Amino acid sequence: MRRNTVTFDDHTYLLCPTSNPADLQRAVVASVTSGVGFVDVDVAGERTMSVLVTDRMSVIFESEEFEEPIPFIGPENSLAAQEFDLMWS
Repeated sequence: MRRNTVTFDDHTYLLCPTSNPADLQRAVVASVTSGVGFVDVDVAGERTMSVLVTDRMSVIFESEEFEEPIPFIGPENSLAAQEFDLMWS
């Protein structure tokens, strides 16, 4: 899987898995070219935020490949929750 983040000045945000970083990069460049403008960013957690982008901001895009995490094993799947028939010899 791929994890994409964007950093506006000192604030880093995890992008929504379905967002397209290239589209966001084009929107940031368009805002800077026009002088100032709001850019909508879809971030993880099904949230959208609008960032006021200016030519004095630092904007960093980062992308990294990672393995899918091991699924969480909750208490209902733990050894303590299972019944065992223990036989002592």
